[in-house]
Amino acid sequence: MIRVVTVLRWLHRSVRIYRVQLALCLRVTVAAVSTLLLAQALHLPIFLWAVLTAVILTQVSFGRSLKATIDYLIGTLGGVLYAGAVGSLIQPADDLSLAAALAIAVGPVALLAAIRPSFTVAPFTAVLVILAPTLTHLNPIESALYRMLEVLLGGGTALAVSFLVFPARAHGLTIEAAAKMLNLLARALRELFAGFTRGLDVTTIDRIQNRVDETFTNLQSIGDEARRERMAYLAWGQTRDRCCALC
Repeated sequence: MIRVVTVLRWLHRSVRIYRVQLALCLRVTVAAVSTLLLAQALHLPIFLWAVLTAVILTQVSFGRSLKATIDYLIGTLGGVLYAGAVGSLIQPADDLSLAAALAIAVGPVALLAAIRPSFTVAPFTAVLVILAPTLTHLNPIESALYRMLEVLLGGGTALAVSFLVFPARAHGLTIEAAAKMLNLLARALRELFAGFTRGLDVTTIDRIQNRVDETFTNLQSIGDEARRERMAYLAWGQTRDRCCALC
């Protein structure tokens, strides 16, 4: 009996400590399974990409999922439009023309992704658009359209799951990150003040500074997610009010 109580206490403590991570685990699982079922219902030829998109875009908070989805959609749209045009113009008929089409499709979008991080997924999309027809016997335009549909399905499911299933609000994560930052600064000040009496080597000072910089960068990132999340909620509230007014 004592052992059972001990195990239950340990489980309760572990769930409380890792609640954010466990919620993310559940959301990713729900997003993956939901996307698979929806893709099968829509008879997508390669539903693997839709499921992968949902898994990638289901993030620790709704704000982070929103940012990841917007960037993913931008990169996918750029890759789809350009690679679809390349595939239609070249129309690969053999291995050499396929390699040429792939090089022409990937090269420019890879440069664009290096310049603009929001287009990071564009080269990956270009590869899929050019090579997917060799597996599914689709033409380049159909391949591009299906790729866009897969990303829209996966991204939409990821956002819906992040919003509905044990949602983690970026606002709350910002408060936790700020508290962590303050605790770290308090510990750092104690170490630095103690250094006046016993001295601190350069390695220790660099370690304290790097820890503070890393924590502050994380706080800034979560704060940006909270702002985007708030804007999304405000837009959703305004849209809902307008729909209610029309009804």
